[in-house]
Amino acid sequence: MELTGIGIIYCNCNGNLKFDLNHIENAIKKIEDIAFFEQHNYLCSSCGKDFFMKTIEENGKSKLLIAGCSPRNQALIFYEWAENLNIPRSALEIVNIREGCAWISGNREKATQTDTVISLIRQGIARLKAREVLEDIVLPVNKSCLVIGGGIAGITAACDILDQGYKVYIVEKEGMLGGSLRRFDYIAPSFEKSNNCLKRKLELLREAKILISSEIRSIEGHLGNFTVNIESGDKSEKIDAGAIIVATGLSYGENKFADPLIIEEKLKNDQIGKEILFIQSLIDKDPRELSGGVIDALLMLKYAYLIKKSKPDIKVTVLYKSLPQEFTQLINECRKLSVDFIHYEIIEELSENLVIYNNEKETMEIRSSCICLPIKWKAREENKSLTEILHLVTDIEGFIVDDIKKLRMKDTLPSGIYVCGSAHKPCTVSQAIIQAHGAAYKVINIFKKETARKTAKVSSVNEIYCRACGRCIESCPYKAISFTEKNEGKFASVDVAFCQGCGICLGVCISGAIKMKYQSEEEIRKAVHAVLED
Repeated sequence: MELTGIGIIYCNCNGNLKFDLNHIENAIKKIEDIAFFEQHNYLCSSCGKDFFMKTIEENGKSKLLIAGCSPRNQALIFYEWAENLNIPRSALEIVNIREGCAWISGNREKATQTDTVISLIRQGIARLKAREVLEDIVLPVNKSCLVIGGGIAGITAACDILDQGYKVYIVEKEGMLGGSLRRFDYIAPSFEKSNNCLKRKLELLREAKILISSEIRSIEGHLGNFTVNIESGDKSEKIDAGAIIVATGLSYGENKFADPLIIEEKLKNDQIGKEILFIQSLIDKDPRELSGGVIDALLMLKYAYLIKKSKPDIKVTVLYKSLPQEFTQLINECRKLSVDFIHYEIIEELSENLVIYNNEKETMEIRSSCICLPIKWKAREENKSLTEILHLVTDIEGFIVDDIKKLRMKDTLPSGIYVCGSAHKPCTVSQAIIQAHGAAYKVINIFKKETARKTAKVSSVNEIYCRACGRCIESCPYKAISFTEKNEGKFASVDVAFCQGCGICLGVCISGAIKMKYQSEEEIRKAVHAVLED
């Protein structure tokens, strides 16, 4: 595609960037081939979108450089706007002047900060000038979604997608839907009956194809066209899907003391003793930073409230380190029911009915007939096989990492695959539902169009230099590279539909046959020269 010049759009991040804009504009306009320089106060807003569209229409199509916040935050929005104007993603460069300068510059003088911004923009311009504009890769879309896991997150995502008229397959390993929610009578902090919530959701799944007691055996394909092999008992089935949502939930480990699961059973069977002590955590760390810290706190408060509400004579004590602010109302309700809250720093000794703790001032002890510790959360065993099949990443505990930088909550590394609920970390029911809505929204956005666009940031192989050593094939986590044979011999070739542009193959290629399409070495050299010339 032929694009004339480079257009600059400067975002002031809603007034948070205090640079000398006039000085920046005057310096940048002196650079050759600058088509226009425009600025907006809040580009990622709805009015910012109108400004973006109007600016391009008035100035004509060109390569675009947006100076503002991190591309991790808003790149997908700007890519979508550019796509609506038929401008490829490779023609768009986002320069991070907020996290890259404003937030790290401290008390440096304004003039020095402004010069740094000019240098960053000059680098971006140099990269764009050296970049070959490539059309986005267009993939056909099968408008059906596979949801792996039939817990509250999977069911919610499926309901949202069905509501928009698209086909949904739900694969559940257990013999019924509902997941962990079936283990508990009430959902906190609303205290709605779990069965009522599930019944309401399940009524909306009449159009879904539900495969219970089933497991995923293999998944092949890419965004818009996945082929899935499913095993249900003695039968096997093959389905096609355009997107996949992973909502496998979590499981539980054994606990030496009582935990909320045991307390749930005791409450149902009227076996609660005369006194009960809830301990928030035994780990010497802020519980809010733990993977299950929020849900542990909620379950502790939930059962403290339920026990005291139904049996006021029972003495209920909560030993805590730090309680989440979002549960302030529930904490106040517990206090009204005479639940004792005691802050502690370190547990020095813990036995069957005795706790010795330190509360900064002195060492104290509490005796209780029942001591309840947090549940030992565990990742599902099927996460291991799924991560191999889908090329996902797991953390040390086995939970799926949806994004390493934690800035895109629903996007996993391979395109068209999304994670929600406790598959990526223990979460509350309300958190799982919110994440499921987000994952479903992304799938629906894919299905709204006949085709899906994928960035041309992929690797390519120069067959003349390729030695067919196979190192790139072994190292590719997405199985995007394979051998191709021609009359001239055998060499590696890249399937652009699978390639995610990670660059691993570039690093292991010993012959220099692999290059990245845009983000090339030439771009990097030009960017470095732009800084040195400055």
